Amino acid sequence: FIPMGWGAPQGSALVVRNSVAIVPDVAGEVIEVPVEANMPLKGGDVLFRIDPTPYRSQVDALEAQLKFQDLRLSQMTQLQQRDSGRAFDVEQRQSEVDHLKAQLAGAKWNLEKTVVRAPADGYVTNVALRKGARVANLPLSPAMAFIDTSETIIGVEISQINARYIAPGQPVEVTFKFLPGRVFAGQVDSI
Repeated sequence: FIPMGWGAPQGSALVVRNSVAIVPDVAGEVIEVPVEANMPLKGGDVLFRIDPTPYRSQVDALEAQLKFQDLRLSQMTQLQQRDSGRAFDVEQRQSEVDHLKAQLAGAKWNLEKTVVRAPADGYVTNVALRKGARVANLPLSPAMAFIDTSETIIGVEISQINARYIAPGQPVEVTFKFLPGRVFAGQVDSI
């Protein structure tokens, strides 16, 4: 035990966290940015909101078309049941109803995505996004950077002679000089 005090594998350490580029799924004008830089967030917290008006109007228009096509489908079905209509007309109306339902599901998804949420526990840094800015769903122009704190990785530089005793999956204990008396448990992920 005593020799480990002098010879335990040690080295300079670096705390690594994943950074996630926040790119909205839909484009539009930002109407609210309720987050502050470097403040802790939980997964699902609102990062910013995009104006939902064009997406809501698309949902309303599709719902109106679907209601009309449902009515036409029921009329064609009644005519066919009375031997006054063709089966082709019923199938055609059913196809149109199914097509509108698929479009409506996509429009509702777009409407839901006007609220951009935190993907995990963490915080945002360098919040330059402001109300009135326009965001696009292009991966080359992220709206902000999100630091994921749900998993912490500590990278340690260990001399080669000591690295031969370390293997993935081993339990580890980590201490820091600036936190005397505290021992952090972990597991070797990779070498």
